[in-house]
Amino acid sequence: MAKTWACFVVFMGQILAGSASAFPTPHGIFVPNQSAPSGTTYKITYIDTTGKFVIPPQAFDGAAPFSEGLSAFQVKGKYGYIDRTGAIVVPAQFDRAGEFSDGLAIVRKGDKTCFIDRTGTCVTPTYAAAQPFCEGLAAVNVGGEVSSVGAVNSGKWGYIDRTGQLVIPAQFDIARGFCHGLALVNIGAQGRYQDKRGGKWGWIDRTGHFAIAAQFDEAREFGTDGLAPVASGNKWGYIDRTGTFVIAPQFDNATAFSGGLAAVNVGAKPHPLLSRLKVGGTWGYIDHAGHFVIPPRFTSAYEFCSGQAQVAVEERWEGPRYIDGKWGVIDRNGTFVVAPRSSSALLYSEELSPFQQNGKWGYYDTRGNIAIAPRFTFAGSFSDGLAAVAVDGKYGYIDKKGQFVIAPRFERAAEFVDGLAEVAVP
Repeated sequence: MAKTWACFVVFMGQILAGSASAFPTPHGIFVPNQSAPSGTTYKITYIDTTGKFVIPPQAFDGAAPFSEGLSAFQVKGKYGYIDRTGAIVVPAQFDRAGEFSDGLAIVRKGDKTCFIDRTGTCVTPTYAAAQPFCEGLAAVNVGGEVSSVGAVNSGKWGYIDRTGQLVIPAQFDIARGFCHGLALVNIGAQGRYQDKRGGKWGWIDRTGHFAIAAQFDEAREFGTDGLAPVASGNKWGYIDRTGTFVIAPQFDNATAFSGGLAAVNVGAKPHPLLSRLKVGGTWGYIDHAGHFVIPPRFTSAYEFCSGQAQVAVEERWEGPRYIDGKWGVIDRNGTFVVAPRSSSALLYSEELSPFQQNGKWGYYDTRGNIAIAPRFTFAGSFSDGLAAVAVDGKYGYIDKKGQFVIAPRFERAAEFVDGLAEVAVP
């Protein structure tokens, strides 16, 4: 099984407090990552795993991976959708556009957000902001305003069903999607955009009633082990799905359980300028009883996945981030299986992770051995057995032996998704 760490539970020693984003990634509004440098015009197309063009190159500014057979594209600041033949099925008309899920996508035009069907028709009322459907309900914001990066200020959040009917009235200051019948919400949070703080957190059921009362100073989603990290009185502990503390508040930061272990922090302090951020301290891992299985000695930590977790040591705080840290991989005993020597987190995909050494990129295997020697100026993640890399300013694709399968001839290249990859040509 591929050892892919899909999410930063702790990013460079920091954890963001709950915020209210209008368009959460990856299911939210598309922001192209293949934009051309200023003054340069590229054409965007898609290739298959043999390097063959499956869509004629078109003068788009960017395009997203396909979802349910459609891809959001951008041209002159507007978004539309193409199908897998390259035909435009929804003309570029939106200011933002999300991926399709269960036949619907979130789009924004001006100050209005709605869900469209595959014809581009709004099938719900318009809102200030919206989040993707989860378990048949979607959080929507009424009366708020949205920043240029999609963060929501003011207004209230409620939930609609797939007909667009507001089945849970807009009454929450922050709202999350439903998971296993519960949704995390906040009442009373104050502040603008991503720096909303305060209020109390709790969980509602599908009727909008509180299943776990809004009583916590901070809270994060339930993990796969059925426990959720919550803060009370500036200390973090864990509750079960009845809202009962099973691990008393005692940590300075905490993440969800995964595979029976959770990363917790001892000694973190609020950031002097960004109130939503905690920095410093050390991270270790606890079991369901709240006992340290791996003592706190890391400056950053990932959740466990497939029996391993990424951690960093020797980081120091400078300005807005940690620097000079070394990343490695530990097992469930806390023993390093990949020694901490990488300057960045190892993002494994299909058993390989890019790493940088002396300005060049190569790949480690899951034991920390060099599988592909560093010789590229860019190295992406593997998918469908291939990875995008760059040499001499051009992008191509290599296999797991480091051999070029698709010669470097593109101006930009993204990873393969469902057998197709977005590339840019002159």
